[in-house]
Amino acid sequence: MAQTSNKDQNFPTWLENQLRRTGLSNRQLAKKLGVLPALIGKWRRGDVKTPKLENMVELAKIFNEDLNVLMELVKNSRQPIIDKHRGDTETDSIVVEVEDIIDRKDELKKLDEYRQRSRLILITGILGIGKSILAKTFYNLQSQEKILFKCNYKTSIKDIAEYVELSSEYDLIGDPIRFILQKLKRDRHLLVLDNLDLEHPEHGESYRQLLEQIAETGHQSCVIVTCRSLPRGYLSWEPSPEVMRLNGLTESEAYNFLVSLGISPESDRELLKALFNKYGGNPFGLRLAARDILDNFKGDLSAYLKHSTLFVGDLHDEIQNSIQHLSNLELELLYWLALQKEAICLGDILKEFPDRYKTSSRSTDINKAVKELDRRSLLQSHDSEFYLQTEVQTYVEIYFLNAVQSELEDFLLDADVYKLQWLRCLNLSDEQIKLRDRLFRRDPELMGQAYGNLEVISRQPEKIIGHAIANFNYLNLGLHTATRAEKTLVL
Repeated sequence: MAQTSNKDQNFPTWLENQLRRTGLSNRQLAKKLGVLPALIGKWRRGDVKTPKLENMVELAKIFNEDLNVLMELVKNSRQPIIDKHRGDTETDSIVVEVEDIIDRKDELKKLDEYRQRSRLILITGILGIGKSILAKTFYNLQSQEKILFKCNYKTSIKDIAEYVELSSEYDLIGDPIRFILQKLKRDRHLLVLDNLDLEHPEHGESYRQLLEQIAETGHQSCVIVTCRSLPRGYLSWEPSPEVMRLNGLTESEAYNFLVSLGISPESDRELLKALFNKYGGNPFGLRLAARDILDNFKGDLSAYLKHSTLFVGDLHDEIQNSIQHLSNLELELLYWLALQKEAICLGDILKEFPDRYKTSSRSTDINKAVKELDRRSLLQSHDSEFYLQTEVQTYVEIYFLNAVQSELEDFLLDADVYKLQWLRCLNLSDEQIKLRDRLFRRDPELMGQAYGNLEVISRQPEKIIGHAIANFNYLNLGLHTATRAEKTLVL
Protein backbone atom coordinates (compact mmCIF):
# COMPACT_ATOMS: atom_id res chain seq x y z
CA MET A 1 0.00 0.00 0.00
CA ALA A 2 1.25 3.49 -0.86
CA GLN A 3 2.62 5.40 2.11
CA THR A 4 2.47 9.15 2.58
CA SER A 5 5.33 10.27 4.78
CA ASN A 6 4.91 14.06 4.66
CA LYS A 7 2.29 15.06 7.22
CA ASP A 8 2.08 18.52 5.68
CA GLN A 9 1.28 17.14 2.24
CA ASN A 10 -2.15 18.10 0.93
CA PHE A 11 -4.51 16.45 -1.52
CA PRO A 12 -3.43 18.29 -4.71
CA THR A 13 0.23 17.52 -4.01
CA TRP A 14 -0.58 13.87 -3.27
CA LEU A 15 -2.58 13.52 -6.49
CA GLU A 16 0.17 15.16 -8.53
CA ASN A 17 2.72 12.70 -7.12
CA GLN A 18 0.49 9.69 -7.75
CA LEU A 19 -0.12 10.63 -11.37
CA ARG A 20 3.59 11.16 -11.90
CA ARG A 21 4.38 7.84 -10.23
CA THR A 22 1.84 5.81 -12.23
CA GLY A 23 2.09 7.72 -15.51
CA LEU A 24 -1.68 8.17 -15.69
CA SER A 25 -2.99 11.21 -17.56
CA ASN A 26 -5.95 13.35 -16.49
CA ARG A 27 -8.07 11.70 -19.15
CA GLN A 28 -7.12 8.17 -18.12
CA LEU A 29 -7.85 8.83 -14.45
CA ALA A 30 -11.12 10.58 -15.32
CA LYS A 31 -12.22 7.51 -17.29
CA LYS A 32 -11.53 5.26 -14.33
CA LEU A 33 -13.54 7.55 -12.01
CA GLY A 34 -16.32 8.37 -14.45
CA VAL A 35 -15.74 12.14 -14.25
CA LEU A 36 -14.68 14.84 -16.70
CA PRO A 37 -10.91 15.28 -17.33
CA ALA A 38 -11.24 18.98 -16.49
CA LEU A 39 -12.25 18.05 -12.93
CA ILE A 40 -9.00 16.12 -12.45
CA GLY A 41 -7.09 19.24 -13.51
CA LYS A 42 -8.99 21.29 -10.94
CA TRP A 43 -8.18 18.79 -8.18
CA ARG A 44 -4.50 18.92 -9.11
CA ARG A 45 -4.47 22.71 -8.99
CA GLY A 46 -6.54 22.92 -5.81
CA ASP A 47 -9.10 25.07 -7.64
CA VAL A 48 -12.25 23.39 -6.33
CA LYS A 49 -13.52 21.68 -3.25
CA THR A 50 -12.07 18.23 -2.73
CA PRO A 51 -13.76 15.18 -4.23
CA LYS A 52 -16.98 13.64 -3.08
CA LEU A 53 -16.62 10.67 -0.74
CA GLU A 54 -17.34 8.10 -3.48
CA ASN A 55 -14.57 9.65 -5.61
CA MET A 56 -12.15 9.45 -2.70
CA VAL A 57 -12.97 5.79 -2.14
CA GLU A 58 -12.21 5.05 -5.80
CA LEU A 59 -9.01 7.12 -5.70
CA ALA A 60 -7.83 5.13 -2.68
CA LYS A 61 -8.40 1.89 -4.60
CA ILE A 62 -6.76 3.09 -7.83
CA PHE A 63 -3.61 4.32 -6.09
CA ASN A 64 -3.56 1.64 -3.37
CA GLU A 65 -3.81 4.27 -0.65
CA ASP A 66 -5.35 3.98 2.82
CA LEU A 67 -8.67 5.88 2.78
CA ASN A 68 -7.99 7.32 6.25
CA VAL A 69 -4.67 8.70 5.02
CA LEU A 70 -6.43 10.21 2.03
CA MET A 71 -9.04 11.80 4.31
CA GLU A 72 -6.20 13.29 6.35
CA LEU A 73 -4.72 14.76 3.17
CA VAL A 74 -8.09 16.34 2.44
CA LYS A 75 -8.01 18.07 5.84
CA ASN A 76 -4.57 19.47 5.02
CA SER A 77 -5.81 20.94 1.72
CA ARG A 78 -6.31 24.63 1.22
CA GLN A 79 -10.07 24.04 0.82
CA PRO A 80 -10.71 21.00 3.10
CA ILE A 81 -14.44 20.62 2.49
CA ILE A 82 -15.94 17.43 1.11
CA ASP A 83 -18.67 18.39 -1.32
CA LYS A 84 -21.98 17.04 -0.03
CA HIS A 85 -23.90 18.21 -3.10
CA ARG A 86 -24.34 16.13 -6.22
CA GLY A 87 -21.80 17.68 -8.53
CA ASP A 88 -19.50 20.68 -8.82
CA THR A 89 -20.60 24.05 -10.11
CA GLU A 90 -18.45 25.78 -12.68
CA THR A 91 -17.53 28.62 -10.33
CA ASP A 92 -16.77 26.90 -7.02
CA SER A 93 -13.14 27.91 -7.55
CA ILE A 94 -13.92 31.63 -7.52
CA VAL A 95 -16.88 31.98 -5.15
CA VAL A 96 -14.88 33.04 -2.11
CA GLU A 97 -12.75 35.57 -3.94
CA VAL A 98 -15.33 37.06 -6.27
CA GLU A 99 -18.59 37.22 -4.36
CA ASP A 100 -17.41 40.13 -2.22
CA ILE A 101 -16.06 42.01 -5.25
CA ILE A 102 -18.87 41.74 -7.78
CA ASP A 103 -21.70 44.19 -7.21
CA ARG A 104 -24.82 42.37 -8.38
CA LYS A 105 -27.40 44.52 -6.57
CA ASP A 106 -29.24 45.40 -9.77
CA GLU A 107 -29.34 41.77 -10.88
CA LEU A 108 -30.55 40.62 -7.45
CA LYS A 109 -33.31 43.22 -7.52
CA LYS A 110 -34.33 42.14 -11.01
CA LEU A 111 -34.33 38.49 -9.95
CA ASP A 112 -36.71 39.37 -7.12
CA GLU A 113 -39.01 41.12 -9.59
CA TYR A 114 -38.89 38.12 -11.92
CA ARG A 115 -39.68 35.74 -9.05
CA GLN A 116 -42.88 37.63 -8.26
CA ARG A 117 -44.30 37.14 -11.75
CA SER A 118 -42.58 34.18 -13.41
CA ARG A 119 -42.50 30.44 -12.84
CA LEU A 120 -39.18 29.99 -14.62
CA ILE A 121 -36.06 32.19 -14.70
CA LEU A 122 -33.05 31.34 -16.86
CA ILE A 123 -29.67 32.84 -15.91
CA THR A 124 -27.32 32.40 -18.84
CA GLY A 125 -23.83 33.36 -19.93
CA ILE A 126 -20.45 31.96 -20.82
CA LEU A 127 -18.38 29.81 -18.46
CA GLY A 128 -17.21 31.60 -15.30
CA ILE A 129 -19.24 34.78 -15.78
CA GLY A 130 -20.83 34.43 -12.32
CA LYS A 131 -24.16 32.65 -12.92
CA SER A 132 -23.82 30.27 -9.99
CA ILE A 133 -22.63 33.00 -7.62
CA LEU A 134 -25.65 35.16 -8.44
CA ALA A 135 -28.14 32.30 -8.12
CA LYS A 136 -26.66 31.11 -4.81
CA THR A 137 -26.55 34.65 -3.40
CA PHE A 138 -30.22 35.16 -4.27
CA TYR A 139 -31.04 31.72 -2.84
CA ASN A 140 -29.36 32.55 0.48
CA LEU A 141 -31.36 35.76 0.79
CA GLN A 142 -34.72 33.97 0.62
CA SER A 143 -36.69 32.90 3.69
CA GLN A 144 -39.26 30.71 1.91
CA GLU A 145 -38.90 26.95 1.49
CA LYS A 146 -36.09 26.43 -0.98
CA ILE A 147 -34.02 23.73 -2.66
CA LEU A 148 -30.63 24.11 -4.33
CA PHE A 149 -29.53 21.32 -6.67
CA LYS A 150 -26.00 21.45 -8.10
CA CYS A 151 -26.14 19.55 -11.40
CA ASN A 152 -23.25 17.73 -13.03
CA TYR A 153 -22.87 15.86 -16.28
CA LYS A 154 -24.37 12.68 -14.77
CA THR A 155 -27.53 14.34 -13.41
CA SER A 156 -30.80 12.88 -14.71
CA ILE A 157 -34.41 13.99 -14.27
CA LYS A 158 -34.79 11.11 -11.82
CA ASP A 159 -31.89 12.50 -9.75
CA ILE A 160 -33.61 15.88 -9.58
CA ALA A 161 -36.91 14.29 -8.58
CA GLU A 162 -35.25 12.35 -5.77
CA TYR A 163 -33.29 15.37 -4.59
CA VAL A 164 -36.39 17.53 -4.15
CA GLU A 165 -37.42 15.02 -1.46
CA LEU A 166 -40.08 13.10 -3.29
CA SER A 167 -38.55 9.74 -2.43
CA SER A 168 -41.44 8.76 -0.15
CA GLU A 169 -43.93 9.22 -3.00
CA TYR A 170 -41.71 8.57 -5.96
CA ASP A 171 -42.64 5.53 -8.02
CA LEU A 172 -39.59 4.27 -9.92
CA ILE A 173 -41.78 3.39 -12.90
CA GLY A 174 -43.57 6.73 -12.81
CA ASP A 175 -42.86 10.02 -14.54
CA PRO A 176 -40.25 12.06 -12.60
CA ILE A 177 -41.31 15.29 -14.34
CA ARG A 178 -44.85 14.80 -13.06
CA PHE A 179 -43.62 14.34 -9.49
CA ILE A 180 -41.42 17.45 -9.69
CA LEU A 181 -44.43 19.46 -10.86
CA GLN A 182 -46.51 18.06 -7.98
CA LYS A 183 -43.89 19.32 -5.55
CA LEU A 184 -43.97 22.78 -7.14
CA LYS A 185 -47.80 22.85 -7.02
CA ARG A 186 -48.15 21.66 -3.44
CA ASP A 187 -46.38 24.59 -1.77
CA ARG A 188 -44.58 27.77 -2.78
CA HIS A 189 -40.98 26.72 -3.33
CA LEU A 190 -37.84 28.25 -4.76
CA LEU A 191 -36.01 25.56 -6.70
CA VAL A 192 -32.55 26.40 -8.08
CA LEU A 193 -31.08 24.05 -10.69
CA ASP A 194 -27.47 25.17 -10.90
CA ASN A 195 -25.30 24.46 -13.97
CA LEU A 196 -27.90 22.56 -16.01
CA ASP A 197 -26.32 21.37 -19.27
CA LEU A 198 -29.07 21.81 -21.86
CA GLU A 199 -26.75 20.47 -24.59
CA HIS A 200 -26.16 17.19 -22.75
CA PRO A 201 -26.23 14.38 -25.36
CA GLU A 202 -28.20 12.02 -23.09
CA HIS A 203 -30.25 14.23 -20.76
CA GLY A 204 -30.53 17.50 -22.69
CA GLU A 205 -33.91 16.77 -24.28
CA SER A 206 -35.48 15.62 -20.99
CA TYR A 207 -34.15 18.80 -19.32
CA ARG A 208 -35.82 20.85 -22.05
CA GLN A 209 -39.13 19.02 -21.57
CA LEU A 210 -38.93 19.58 -17.81
CA LEU A 211 -38.34 23.31 -18.19
CA GLU A 212 -41.09 23.68 -20.78
CA GLN A 213 -43.60 22.06 -18.45
CA ILE A 214 -42.39 24.13 -15.49
CA ALA A 215 -42.94 27.27 -17.57
CA GLU A 216 -46.34 26.31 -18.97
CA THR A 217 -47.94 24.42 -16.05
CA GLY A 218 -49.79 26.45 -13.43
CA HIS A 219 -48.08 26.36 -10.01
CA GLN A 220 -47.10 28.82 -7.29
CA SER A 221 -43.37 28.09 -7.15
CA CYS A 222 -40.40 29.63 -8.94
CA VAL A 223 -37.56 27.71 -10.60
CA ILE A 224 -34.22 29.40 -11.33
CA VAL A 225 -31.88 27.65 -13.78
CA THR A 226 -28.27 28.61 -14.48
CA CYS A 227 -27.20 27.41 -17.93
CA ARG A 228 -24.63 28.25 -20.58
CA SER A 229 -27.04 27.61 -23.47
CA LEU A 230 -30.74 28.44 -23.42
CA PRO A 231 -33.25 25.65 -24.12
CA ARG A 232 -34.24 25.15 -27.73
CA GLY A 233 -37.64 26.63 -28.58
CA TYR A 234 -38.00 28.56 -25.31
CA LEU A 235 -39.28 31.65 -27.15
CA SER A 236 -42.44 29.75 -28.12
CA TRP A 237 -43.32 28.72 -24.57
CA GLU A 238 -46.39 30.39 -23.13
CA PRO A 239 -45.90 32.15 -20.85
CA SER A 240 -42.27 32.59 -21.85
CA PRO A 241 -39.57 32.33 -19.13
CA GLU A 242 -37.62 35.32 -17.93
CA VAL A 243 -34.03 35.39 -19.23
CA MET A 244 -31.13 37.13 -17.51
CA ARG A 245 -27.89 37.35 -19.48
CA LEU A 246 -24.88 38.12 -17.31
CA ASN A 247 -21.95 40.30 -18.27
CA GLY A 248 -18.50 40.22 -16.68
CA LEU A 249 -16.83 42.45 -14.12
CA THR A 250 -16.49 46.17 -14.63
CA GLU A 251 -12.96 47.46 -15.19
CA SER A 252 -12.62 48.64 -11.57
CA GLU A 253 -14.00 45.36 -10.22
CA ALA A 254 -11.58 43.43 -12.42
CA TYR A 255 -8.67 45.51 -11.11
CA ASN A 256 -9.59 44.74 -7.48
CA PHE A 257 -10.07 41.08 -8.34
CA LEU A 258 -6.66 40.77 -10.05
CA VAL A 259 -4.94 42.49 -7.12
CA SER A 260 -6.65 40.05 -4.73
CA LEU A 261 -5.17 37.19 -6.79
CA GLY A 262 -1.62 38.54 -6.44
CA ILE A 263 -1.18 40.85 -9.44
CA SER A 264 0.83 43.90 -8.37
CA PRO A 265 -1.36 46.96 -7.71
CA GLU A 266 1.47 48.99 -9.29
CA SER A 267 1.03 47.27 -12.66
CA ASP A 268 0.70 49.50 -15.70
CA ARG A 269 -2.97 50.48 -15.99
CA GLU A 270 -2.91 50.20 -19.78
CA LEU A 271 -1.67 46.61 -19.51
CA LEU A 272 -4.36 45.83 -16.95
CA LYS A 273 -6.94 47.32 -19.29
CA ALA A 274 -5.63 45.15 -22.14
CA LEU A 275 -5.98 42.07 -19.93
CA PHE A 276 -9.48 43.15 -18.94
CA ASN A 277 -10.46 43.62 -22.58
CA LYS A 278 -9.03 40.26 -23.58
CA TYR A 279 -11.29 38.40 -21.17
CA GLY A 280 -14.23 40.79 -21.27
CA GLY A 281 -14.20 41.00 -17.48
CA ASN A 282 -14.85 37.26 -17.16
CA PRO A 283 -13.84 36.36 -13.56
CA PHE A 284 -12.89 32.81 -14.44
CA GLY A 285 -10.77 33.91 -17.40
CA LEU A 286 -9.05 36.58 -15.31
CA ARG A 287 -8.31 34.02 -12.62
CA LEU A 288 -6.71 31.67 -15.16
CA ALA A 289 -4.70 34.56 -16.60
CA ALA A 290 -3.52 35.67 -13.15
CA ARG A 291 -2.26 32.18 -12.36
CA ASP A 292 -0.45 32.01 -15.70
CA ILE A 293 1.12 35.45 -15.17
CA LEU A 294 2.33 34.62 -11.67
CA ASP A 295 3.42 31.01 -12.28
CA ASN A 296 4.83 31.12 -15.81
CA PHE A 297 5.76 34.76 -16.43
CA LYS A 298 7.05 35.70 -12.96
CA GLY A 299 4.40 38.36 -12.62
CA ASP A 300 5.39 40.09 -15.89
CA LEU A 301 2.04 41.22 -17.29
CA SER A 302 3.63 42.67 -20.42
CA ALA A 303 5.32 39.37 -21.29
CA TYR A 304 2.08 37.46 -20.75
CA LEU A 305 0.10 39.73 -23.07
CA LYS A 306 2.84 39.50 -25.70
CA HIS A 307 3.10 35.72 -25.78
CA SER A 308 -0.29 34.47 -24.60
CA THR A 309 -2.53 34.65 -27.65
CA LEU A 310 -5.24 32.33 -26.37
CA PHE A 311 -6.99 31.42 -23.17
CA VAL A 312 -5.85 28.60 -20.95
CA GLY A 313 -7.79 25.88 -19.18
CA ASP A 314 -11.53 25.30 -19.15
CA LEU A 315 -12.54 28.59 -20.78
CA HIS A 316 -10.67 27.57 -23.95
CA ASP A 317 -12.27 24.11 -23.89
CA GLU A 318 -15.76 25.52 -23.28
CA ILE A 319 -15.64 27.88 -26.27
CA GLN A 320 -14.14 25.21 -28.51
CA ASN A 321 -16.86 22.74 -27.53
CA SER A 322 -19.58 25.26 -28.40
CA ILE A 323 -18.02 26.05 -31.79
CA GLN A 324 -17.59 22.40 -32.70
CA HIS A 325 -21.37 21.89 -32.44
CA LEU A 326 -22.24 24.65 -34.92
CA SER A 327 -23.60 24.05 -38.41
CA ASN A 328 -21.62 25.29 -41.41
CA LEU A 329 -23.90 28.31 -41.78
CA GLU A 330 -23.62 29.17 -38.08
CA LEU A 331 -19.84 28.81 -38.21
CA GLU A 332 -19.66 30.93 -41.38
CA LEU A 333 -21.72 33.63 -39.68
CA LEU A 334 -19.51 33.43 -36.57
CA TYR A 335 -16.38 33.91 -38.69
CA TRP A 336 -17.97 36.80 -40.55
CA LEU A 337 -18.95 38.56 -37.32
CA ALA A 338 -15.39 38.06 -36.03
CA LEU A 339 -14.08 39.75 -39.17
CA GLN A 340 -16.41 42.73 -38.62
CA LYS A 341 -15.06 43.39 -35.10
CA GLU A 342 -17.99 45.70 -34.39
CA ALA A 343 -21.63 45.55 -33.31
CA ILE A 344 -24.07 45.14 -36.19
CA CYS A 345 -27.88 45.14 -36.15
CA LEU A 346 -29.87 42.19 -37.41
CA GLY A 347 -31.15 44.05 -40.46
CA ASP A 348 -27.60 44.80 -41.59
CA ILE A 349 -26.56 41.21 -40.94
CA LEU A 350 -29.36 40.00 -43.23
CA LYS A 351 -28.34 42.56 -45.86
CA GLU A 352 -24.54 42.40 -45.74
CA PHE A 353 -23.83 38.77 -44.90
CA PRO A 354 -22.47 37.07 -48.06
CA ASP A 355 -25.28 35.56 -50.12
CA ARG A 356 -23.64 32.24 -50.87
CA TYR A 357 -26.67 30.13 -51.79
CA LYS A 358 -28.92 32.82 -53.32
CA THR A 359 -32.14 31.13 -52.12
CA SER A 360 -35.41 32.72 -51.08
CA SER A 361 -35.04 31.27 -47.57
CA ARG A 362 -31.62 32.81 -47.02
CA SER A 363 -32.78 35.56 -44.68
CA THR A 364 -34.75 33.03 -42.64
CA ASP A 365 -31.72 30.76 -42.40
CA ILE A 366 -29.48 33.64 -41.31
CA ASN A 367 -32.00 34.76 -38.72
CA LYS A 368 -32.11 31.24 -37.28
CA ALA A 369 -28.31 31.09 -37.22
CA VAL A 370 -28.10 34.39 -35.31
CA LYS A 371 -30.60 33.10 -32.75
CA GLU A 372 -28.68 29.85 -32.37
CA LEU A 373 -25.39 31.67 -31.72
CA ASP A 374 -27.21 33.87 -29.23
CA ARG A 375 -28.82 30.84 -27.55
CA ARG A 376 -25.38 29.31 -27.05
CA SER A 377 -24.06 32.51 -25.37
CA LEU A 378 -21.57 33.12 -28.18
CA LEU A 379 -23.08 36.51 -29.00
CA GLN A 380 -23.90 39.59 -27.00
CA SER A 381 -26.58 42.09 -27.91
CA HIS A 382 -27.10 45.73 -27.04
CA ASP A 383 -29.67 48.14 -28.49
CA SER A 384 -30.68 45.53 -31.09
CA GLU A 385 -27.07 45.10 -32.25
CA PHE A 386 -25.13 41.82 -32.10
CA TYR A 387 -21.43 41.25 -31.58
CA LEU A 388 -19.19 38.45 -30.36
CA GLN A 389 -18.48 37.98 -26.68
CA THR A 390 -15.00 39.36 -25.99
CA GLU A 391 -13.71 35.94 -24.97
CA VAL A 392 -15.28 34.36 -28.05
CA GLN A 393 -13.83 36.99 -30.41
CA THR A 394 -10.27 36.20 -29.33
CA TYR A 395 -10.77 32.45 -29.66
CA VAL A 396 -12.62 32.59 -33.00
CA GLU A 397 -9.80 34.62 -34.59
CA ILE A 398 -7.34 31.82 -33.79
CA TYR A 399 -9.84 29.10 -34.73
CA PHE A 400 -10.48 30.78 -38.08
CA LEU A 401 -6.78 31.20 -38.74
CA ASN A 402 -6.24 27.48 -38.15
CA ALA A 403 -9.12 26.63 -40.49
CA VAL A 404 -7.73 28.80 -43.31
CA GLN A 405 -4.24 27.35 -42.93
CA SER A 406 -5.67 23.83 -43.00
CA GLU A 407 -7.60 24.64 -46.19
CA LEU A 408 -4.48 25.94 -47.90
CA GLU A 409 -2.52 22.84 -46.94
CA ASP A 410 -5.24 20.53 -48.30
CA PHE A 411 -5.56 22.62 -51.46
CA LEU A 412 -1.84 22.16 -52.19
CA LEU A 413 -2.31 18.40 -52.41
CA ASP A 414 -4.86 18.24 -55.23
CA ALA A 415 -5.92 21.81 -56.17
CA ASP A 416 -9.53 20.98 -55.33
CA VAL A 417 -11.18 24.38 -55.04
CA TYR A 418 -14.02 22.90 -52.96
CA LYS A 419 -11.55 22.42 -50.13
CA LEU A 420 -11.33 26.21 -49.88
CA GLN A 421 -14.58 26.37 -47.97
CA TRP A 422 -14.01 29.60 -46.06
CA LEU A 423 -11.74 31.20 -48.64
CA ARG A 424 -14.51 30.77 -51.21
CA CYS A 425 -17.31 31.98 -48.93
CA LEU A 426 -15.89 34.88 -46.92
CA ASN A 427 -14.53 38.09 -48.36
CA LEU A 428 -11.32 38.82 -46.46
CA SER A 429 -10.28 41.92 -48.39
CA ASP A 430 -11.52 44.20 -45.59
CA GLU A 431 -10.70 41.95 -42.66
CA GLN A 432 -9.31 43.55 -39.51
CA ILE A 433 -7.75 40.67 -37.58
CA LYS A 434 -4.42 40.81 -39.44
CA LEU A 435 -5.02 37.42 -40.99
CA ARG A 436 -2.55 38.10 -43.79
CA ASP A 437 0.27 38.97 -41.39
CA ARG A 438 -0.49 36.04 -39.13
CA LEU A 439 -0.49 33.53 -41.99
CA PHE A 440 2.77 34.89 -43.33
CA ARG A 441 4.43 34.55 -39.93
CA ARG A 442 3.27 30.94 -39.73
CA ASP A 443 4.23 29.74 -43.21
CA PRO A 444 5.54 32.27 -45.75
CA GLU A 445 5.61 29.73 -48.60
CA LEU A 446 2.14 28.30 -48.11
CA MET A 447 0.12 31.12 -49.67
CA GLY A 448 2.39 31.53 -52.67
CA GLN A 449 2.24 27.84 -53.55
CA ALA A 450 -1.53 27.68 -53.08
CA TYR A 451 -1.98 30.81 -55.18
CA GLY A 452 -0.08 29.18 -58.03
CA ASN A 453 -2.48 26.21 -57.96
CA LEU A 454 -5.49 28.51 -57.99
CA GLU A 455 -4.22 30.42 -61.05
CA VAL A 456 -4.24 27.17 -63.02
CA ILE A 457 -7.96 26.65 -62.42
CA SER A 458 -8.99 30.31 -62.29
CA ARG A 459 -10.98 30.05 -65.54
CA GLN A 460 -13.65 27.94 -63.86
CA PRO A 461 -17.07 29.63 -63.36
CA GLU A 462 -17.13 32.34 -60.74
CA LYS A 463 -19.85 30.56 -58.75
CA ILE A 464 -17.33 27.79 -58.05
CA ILE A 465 -14.38 30.04 -57.22
CA GLY A 466 -16.41 32.48 -55.12
CA HIS A 467 -14.22 34.89 -53.15
CA ALA A 468 -11.15 32.65 -53.48
CA ILE A 469 -9.32 34.70 -56.14
CA ALA A 470 -9.90 38.01 -54.35
CA ASN A 471 -8.81 36.48 -51.08
CA PHE A 472 -5.67 34.98 -52.60
CA ASN A 473 -4.82 38.30 -54.21
CA TYR A 474 -5.23 39.99 -50.84
CA LEU A 475 -3.26 37.38 -48.91
CA ASN A 476 -0.61 37.03 -51.60
CA LEU A 477 -0.08 40.81 -51.63
CA GLY A 478 1.11 40.52 -48.05
CA LEU A 479 3.48 37.76 -49.10
CA HIS A 480 5.00 39.81 -51.92
CA THR A 481 5.23 42.91 -49.74
CA ALA A 482 7.03 41.00 -47.02
CA THR A 483 9.32 39.32 -49.57
CA ARG A 484 10.30 42.67 -51.11
CA ALA A 485 11.02 44.03 -47.64
CA GLU A 486 13.28 41.07 -46.90
CA LYS A 487 15.17 41.54 -50.18
CA THR A 488 15.65 45.22 -49.41
CA LEU A 489 17.16 44.32 -46.05
CA VAL A 490 19.51 41.84 -47.70
CA LEU A 491 20.67 44.43 -50.24
